[in-house]
Amino acid sequence: MFDKQDQWSWLDGLARQWGLSDALAKQQGVFAWRRAIGPQLARWARPLYVSHGVLHLAVASYAAASQFRMLEPQLVESLRQVAPDSGVRRLRLHVQPQAGSMPPKREAEVTAQDQARAELLVPDDTCPPLREQLVHAAARACAQEREILQAGGCRCSACGVAFLGQERVCPLCAVVGAPEGD
Repeated sequence: MFDKQDQWSWLDGLARQWGLSDALAKQQGVFAWRRAIGPQLARWARPLYVSHGVLHLAVASYAAASQFRMLEPQLVESLRQVAPDSGVRRLRLHVQPQAGSMPPKREAEVTAQDQARAELLVPDDTCPPLREQLVHAAARACAQEREILQAGGCRCSACGVAFLGQERVCPLCAVVGAPEGD
């Protein structure tokens, strides 16, 4: 079985033999992506190719794409630190759900406790029709959070969000950094 160094020397030799060394060098951002952002985030975005300074990534959902868009400056900087010659200046996200990669989405059942908690979260002086919609959305979010915690998730020590994982901080805080004072 090849180790990573053997794989790279084999690939580099093959690229040189076929006259593709320059093309391989231009794809440095693809090869450095996982090292730059870490395995936790790398499982949410698969590098596809680099073109004109843009690293194209496949993500499984629009929610993941939104998160990566918010993190783009930090991710590009991390990539630049790991692979300074990659030339990547921007990210382009392509939503490509993979069959079987995500469990079927089901709506968490809202309990009376979730509803009561949501009522406390939304100010009483909010316009009644808007308040009703906000309470409904907050109750669903409370139910979702409860299910995440019941499924073995934990709270991020930095921001408090419930997430699935065993780490101390959520994937977003792991990249962006914990808020000051934590």
